[in-house]
Amino acid sequence: MPSTLYDRSPAAYTASMVAEGRKNAGHGFSGRIRSISTRLSILVAFSAALPLALVGGLSIMLARYSFEKTALGQILDALEGAHSIVSEYHSLVSLGVMSESRALSFIRRLFLGDLVELSVNALDAEDGERFFSDLARYRPGGAPAPYGLPERFPVAWSEGRAVMSDFLALLTVKQSLDSLTVAEQAALANGERALRQRYNLKTAAVRIRESGYVFAITGSEPGSAQPAYELFHPTLTMVDVSSIYNTRGEPVGKYISTRRGVRDAHLPAAYLRYEYFWMNDGDPKERRKITLMRYFEPWNMVIAAGLYDDEYFAPLRSIILIVIAGLTVSGALFFFLAKAMGRSLIGRRVEELSAAFAQADSAWLSSFPTEWKDEFGSIARAAERMTKAIQEREFQMRQAQKREIAGTIAAGMAHDMNNLLGGILGTTSLLKADIEEGRVPAREELAEALSLIERSTKSASGFIRRLLDFGKAQEEAFHSVNLATIMQESLAIAERSSPPEVFYVWTKGRSLPAVVRGDAVRLEQVCINLLLNARDALTIMREAPAVSGGTVSIELSEGVLATGLPAWNLTIRDDGVGMDAETLTRA
Repeated sequence: MPSTLYDRSPAAYTASMVAEGRKNAGHGFSGRIRSISTRLSILVAFSAALPLALVGGLSIMLARYSFEKTALGQILDALEGAHSIVSEYHSLVSLGVMSESRALSFIRRLFLGDLVELSVNALDAEDGERFFSDLARYRPGGAPAPYGLPERFPVAWSEGRAVMSDFLALLTVKQSLDSLTVAEQAALANGERALRQRYNLKTAAVRIRESGYVFAITGSEPGSAQPAYELFHPTLTMVDVSSIYNTRGEPVGKYISTRRGVRDAHLPAAYLRYEYFWMNDGDPKERRKITLMRYFEPWNMVIAAGLYDDEYFAPLRSIILIVIAGLTVSGALFFFLAKAMGRSLIGRRVEELSAAFAQADSAWLSSFPTEWKDEFGSIARAAERMTKAIQEREFQMRQAQKREIAGTIAAGMAHDMNNLLGGILGTTSLLKADIEEGRVPAREELAEALSLIERSTKSASGFIRRLLDFGKAQEEAFHSVNLATIMQESLAIAERSSPPEVFYVWTKGRSLPAVVRGDAVRLEQVCINLLLNARDALTIMREAPAVSGGTVSIELSEGVLATGLPAWNLTIRDDGVGMDAETLTRA
């Protein structure tokens, strides 16, 4: 049943607990978050950044609304102009000034720009060149014969497609296309040859930002099998788009043909709004597009135009980045300002309170800053009251323990006191008998008797004095004491109070004094208590038929505290019975 004595006062224990708490609080990021100043800094920074974030968020929402409204306004303006132009050309066709296909040719030039490429399915380059040559020479009945045809219609053939981009050849073939009816043009675009026309939007008269353009699809009724031809489109002119789907499975062309859009309170009643996702060739991902449409009934045409939101929201990204950067900088600024204020208002208070705990002396006479008028002052005053209450409680417990141990020691010393008093009484009885018989003792005999009485009296007086000192009620301040001497005196008392079957073996690491800072009375009290506990574990606590007695080993050696400071280790070990769980809780 080993017991180790540490030279740590209650104040030292309190200081170590405070230091341990501060050390644990500094472990890692989570420990720093637990500090009051850091929490306050985060709270202040959050409180300051939250209104800025709300303002920034509202600003972004307003900017987004403004950008979208501006984009819709540009699309609407383009469609209003397109509707006016289409109406004007429809009037010219109605007056017989030009054919419908010729009017569409002019409209395509305005909205799509110059024709820069024609392509068809072909077996080879020769087959493609022959097709374009025949198409250039074709004229419907009554039309004037072509004039000034180029000698060749050069094409580039690749993967079954013949592509022609020569300017003069394109101009000649375009004249032939313009002479065809809309139905004939649709037949070429959707037939075996799959004629495709590509226009240069940069030369268009009506443009919407970088990628926006006006296009038109023939109208149809929902649920019908009617085709939906792109009457003018940068790459799909006269192509039936009713079976073309986006990445989400929506037949976008058919939806526009059937006017599958929604009314918008901010738009004129004639317009519908339709949003969909589309991925062009070369795009890394699909893009959201907002399209406005208006039906032109005289030609059964749905005129539409749209913009990708990443295009008109492009400036918004810069605004968002600026807002985020501003919030980050302002949040960091408020955090460090709050950190400095927290350090000034809280951190120093905590350090002073910690120092007050750490500097408390052995008697718990601490110097807590009770004069503070803030919350920390309340903590300091509570700590002061707690310290005094603990001091009083410990004092009472110590005195009660002293009285208990004194009674145990007194019972153990009764035999020795009786022996001393018996020696004194026997010597005086002999001297009295000699005097009564008329015999005068010799000087030497008398001196020996007196010396024996004196030694016995001094020994008894020493026993009584140590017993009285042990039961003193007053507190003594810490001072340098020799732990070996205290252990030697405690061992002498324990040996006189122990039966002969209990053996004490003391091992000292070296002969130098084991000097420590402490209270001699308290240390002696602890040493005696441990020794007598060991004695009881070897004797009265043994149950029959176990043999009473055993060995108590005492070892005094040098050691090192966890803080690195030197210390003395006093270990008392016995081979008796141990403590049960209930007794251990009171140890």
